[in-house]
Formats: sequence, structure tokens, C-alpha cells
Amino acid sequence: VALPFALEADGFGTGMLNIILAGGLAGASLQMNLIAPFVERCGFRTLLSGFTAVMSVATLALACSQNRTVMVLAGFLGAVSLQPNISSQTPLEQTVIKQSCSSQEESSKYFTRYNQISVMSLALGSFVAGLQVSGGPREQIGFVAAILLAASFAYAVGSQPNSVLKAKASESLLEMKQLPISQCRHRRRIFALAGLFSLDAFAGGLVMNSIVIHWLSVTFQASERELGPIFTLLGLITVPSLSVAHWLTRKFGDINTMVWTHIPSNICLIFMTMSPNLHWVFIFLVIRSALGSMDVAARDSFMMKVVDPCEQVACSSLIATARALGAVAGPLVCTLVWDLVSPGAPLVLAGCLKCAYDLMLLVAFGSVKGPEVDTTSAETGRA
Repeated sequence: VALPFALEADGFGTGMLNIILAGGLAGASLQMNLIAPFVERCGFRTLLSGFTAVMSVATLALACSQNRTVMVLAGFLGAVSLQPNISSQTPLEQTVIKQSCSSQEESSKYFTRYNQISVMSLALGSFVAGLQVSGGPREQIGFVAAILLAASFAYAVGSQPNSVLKAKASESLLEMKQLPISQCRHRRRIFALAGLFSLDAFAGGLVMNSIVIHWLSVTFQASERELGPIFTLLGLITVPSLSVAHWLTRKFGDINTMVWTHIPSNICLIFMTMSPNLHWVFIFLVIRSALGSMDVAARDSFMMKVVDPCEQVACSSLIATARALGAVAGPLVCTLVWDLVSPGAPLVLAGCLKCAYDLMLLVAFGSVKGPEVDTTSAETGRA
């Protein structure tokens, strides 16, 4: 919420906002692509702490500088990881969650909780921005840097897992060697998923929250004080919807849950551009928030269950990298479409592309089940 208003106050337009967002997504993509070789050397805790510390420094630089180069570099180093599940920590977090679970149902449950906590955190940030309790937009960005530094410290000195979790982690993370993508027996499946998720991320990059907030500001002259509470409410609506998604996943499967909750959400995105006033936009945003994130936990769980345990870091890293690369192009294309067509055109384009992604996902993976890991594969994955 704070970033578009901070740039606006300094005289920067839509182009600068989208360049910073694209830089952040490009940086996340590069970092995720380099993670896998360091997992066994450094450990999950060290990598999580280190990446979060770098994000803290980058965010502080973004808060303090008005220099274009510094702001773009800060975004590249992690100051603006504004899309869910596109950050340098994503493959680490997803692998730890999946390999700490003893069943697919437990995995789905914890991925749901993981995403609920993420959404609640985003909602809290929007709420604080709307209250303007920590000064102007740049002061609020500086406050985020302090929170990230505290999170880095917590990763570094936090308590060890309990004995059960530690035993699971020991077996799956230490004894099981993570294979590079070239040695994965399901690499064709991984590449297909990466391509589809990249398309979805590209469409998402056209309508990142900062872009939607800027569109509302330009089209309806909405202020930061108005939009902060609105996006807080949208985040809170998303939290219970993730629990509903978990129930739908158990009843109808991952792919059906992903597709048939996502399509109505995308249609609402298109209808937003036809709204006569902010009240109608708010109605469509509420419906979109209730439905639009139901696919997230199902997607995370699905991509982990359709590969072998020894392929999971490679799968998560490649897919997260593909999503980041797709999302990088989103803000840049958004600038062109915004200037050449209209401010609402990126939202329509995003809605159409997302509907196409849903239908292709249904056709390609509607009947795919998780692999039965055979003895050869299991032995190959042992260190």
C-alpha cells in the first residue's frame, strides 16, 4: 500500500513503480534459482536468516533513497517481493513444510495454515498503512525493514523443532539428497507445470496489489487512508476462504479446486473495470478475494505431491523461478498497455489470461495423480 504513494509523493509515475516491481521479481527469480546447491552446505535455517537480512537492508535503502538506481537495486535485492509465494525463501519454506508432514492430508492442512499466516500478515500491513500510525509512506517502508531484521534474527536463534519433527526432518532433509532438475525422473511434468504457473504469474504481475491500488487512485481518486482498510478487509476475507479451499480440496481434488474457484475470481477482475464507482469495485474485490486465493494451497500441495521427495527442492525452485520470471514481465507489459490502451486494460488482459491458464491446467493435469516412488528412485535419492 505504501510504495505507490511514496513514489507518487516524490513525483514518480506508473513506469517507475512497475520497473521497481519487475526488478524485485527478477531478483527473487535469480535467488530462487541459486538456492538448491546451498541447501546441504548451509542448512535451511541459515539460508532463511540470510535472505531475510538482505531483504531488510534492501527495504531500508528503498525507504531512505530517492535515487532511481538505488530504488531499482533495492527492489532487485528483495525489498518488493509483493506476490505471494514469489520470494527467495519460497522453495525453502515449501520443502520444509512438505517433508515435515507424514501424509498428503497433513501436507494440505499445513500449506493452508502457511498461506493463511501470509495473508493475515499482508492484511495487517495494509491496516497499519491505512492508519498511518508510523508516519508517511517512506517511514512505513522503514518500519518494514525493522520487522524483517527482527525476523532474520528469529530465524537465526529460534528454538529447534520438537523431537518428532526433528526426526522427520533428519530422515527427509539430511539423508535424502535433493536431485538437480536434470536428474529428476518427472522433469517433463515439472517443466509443464512451470510453464503454466509462469503464465498465471505473468497475468498476476499485471494486477499486483500496488498496481491495483495505483489504478484505484488514478481512476477513482482513492486515498491511502481509504484503501488501507479496504485491503485489510480483503486480506481478512481471504483467511477463512483458505480453510474452505482445504475442505474443497479433500472433496473434489487439487485441480478442480484450483480451476473452478479461480475462474469466477478472474471474471470479477474484468468486471471491476466496468464499475461506475468505488462501491462496485469494492464488491468485486470482495468476491475476488474470497475466491482468488483458494488455489494457492492446492497448487503448493499439488506440485509437491506429483514428484518424488528427492525432486521437491528442484521442483519448487524451478516453478518458483518460472513464476517469478513470468511475473517480471507483468509490470513492464502493464506499463505499455496502461499507456497505449487505458488504465483498466491490464486488468481485463489479466482476467482473460488467467481464465485461459485455468482451462489449460484442467486439460493437462486434471487426471494426474501423485507418483508411486519406486525402489530405484528412492535409492537414487539417498546421499
